Amino acid sequence: MPVRLSILWCWISLALMAQSPEAVRLLGTIQAVASDGLSLVTDQKQIIAVGNEGKAQVRKVAPGARDMAQAQDVQWTDLAAGDRVLVRGYRLKDIVLAESVVLMSAREIAKRNDDLRREWMSRGVAGLVDKVNPNGEITVLVRGEQGMKPITVDASGATFLRYARDSVRFADARASVIADVKKGDQLRALGDRAADSSRLKAEKVLFGTFRSVAGAITSLDEDKGTMALKDQVTGKQVVVKTKPESQIKRMPEMGAGGPGPGGFRGQGGPGGPGGAGMMRPGGGAPDINALLERMPASQLKDLKVGETIIASAAVGEQPGDLTAFLILGNAGGLLARLASAAENTQRGPGAGQSMGMTGGLGGLDSMMGMPGMQ
Repeated sequence: MPVRLSILWCWISLALMAQSPEAVRLLGTIQAVASDGLSLVTDQKQIIAVGNEGKAQVRKVAPGARDMAQAQDVQWTDLAAGDRVLVRGYRLKDIVLAESVVLMSAREIAKRNDDLRREWMSRGVAGLVDKVNPNGEITVLVRGEQGMKPITVDASGATFLRYARDSVRFADARASVIADVKKGDQLRALGDRAADSSRLKAEKVLFGTFRSVAGAITSLDEDKGTMALKDQVTGKQVVVKTKPESQIKRMPEMGAGGPGPGGFRGQGGPGGPGGAGMMRPGGGAPDINALLERMPASQLKDLKVGETIIASAAVGEQPGDLTAFLILGNAGGLLARLASAAENTQRGPGAGQSMGMTGGLGGLDSMMGMPGMQ
């Protein structure tokens, strides 16, 4: 229902109401805005009509702000679709009349996210935890051109965040401690590297415990949000469930020469989105995180029986029955490329252990969301 029409009905019903208004607090994203109100999609996926009587106080804060100390007074006209807002007011039947609005600009959020991603790419490392030492040092296996390379992360002075059980979104991560980090966890660390890149003095550490499975879809029920696939590592059937917040992405088609250095077709030149940097030099494993960053969102209906997928879920689910937070479709070419890169690496001098998220998906060292990924 349009905002203006909702507000008109509010005024009519207001004269008939004999009950006290209900105080409410709503957090969400603006869907549409007009001079007399806005349509808000809450974080619980509800669409709420918010009315403006011209008395609402609107204040703007920087993305990530924890208090109102640096808030600036702005106008209702500064609100735009896509902005994040915190609305306080009172509910009158099917509309909320705003008393105050706290604004986080969509453009400023996007810039903050881009800055965070760049920082974590340039000053961060990502890999699998191999050892946690009592002195605060963590040995992380990071995939490079010559296989898995150990890097020592000095986390003695770092702050820790742990990914939620059912999400790899940075926004869902929660405060944690080094005692919660275990061998096999996936970890990102941000800080200053030594000149030889063998050590990193961490300022922040993000980690999580995940499981991934890859195989061809044998059945698909779009209505129930479930699919069955044959695990290419164990050969067993696995049921993968999805939920509304599950992320689904699809790999673009590999180049005409197969899953080789030629990259992906139709993705902005050699190496796919972002150019040649999407693939490791010398035909090594592709940069999975860079690929995921640039892939558009997809839907369950885009997946097909017979298609090879990679599904990621938190460790701790019942064996053979997973609720996925991330599904990567059309992944057959990628898995072939990873297997080829791992085989070449193992044959070369100084080759390290081929180790993936499940020990059998060599190269998929991290499908975790970086700061800024919502």
